[in-house]
Amino acid sequence: VYPANDGKIWLAVGMKDGICLVNGNEITQYLEKDGLVHSQPISIHRDNQENSLWISTYGGISHLDIDSQTFTNYTQQKDGLLTNFVNGIYQDNDGSLWFGLASPNGFSGVSHFDSESQTFTNFTNADGLPESRWFNAIQRGPKGNLWIGTGGEGGISRYDATSFTTLTVKDGLSSNNISDLLFDSDGLL
Repeated sequence: VYPANDGKIWLAVGMKDGICLVNGNEITQYLEKDGLVHSQPISIHRDNQENSLWISTYGGISHLDIDSQTFTNYTQQKDGLLTNFVNGIYQDNDGSLWFGLASPNGFSGVSHFDSESQTFTNFTNADGLPESRWFNAIQRGPKGNLWIGTGGEGGISRYDATSFTTLTVKDGLSSNNISDLLFDSDGLL
């Protein structure tokens, strides 16, 4: 659910039901036939630099320009996204985006999207991330490190723009399954 500033609400809806815009009593549904990359959305993120939405799906990423109602789609096959199974979305201060990915058939990772060059840089266990099929949550901490939470056995990883450090139950976490991340007002995770 994403509430817009104008009172409208954007919803990622169910299994193959696309996204919906709720405007008072009017509901407008967007599916693949309308330009959405895949009709099974996972999350919606409001772009913090332009009037648009980023939609993660199990078929890639859609970028919706709200004013023109047009979609730009990004996929593994066409654009170099690591996998089309996209879970989480995080937008950095510079406008670039980080996508937490999933893989039903092996290990996954995260993709970083540079909006200026329109290119993806992919990170996997070969780059120091833990071996995990699900990367769910991404947040930048107050000290500038990027934190990435995994589902399953991966725990949480800290990226300092050079390398990854991973923490698991062996380091004191109560679980290796991290579904979301939030820093409090004291900067604690």
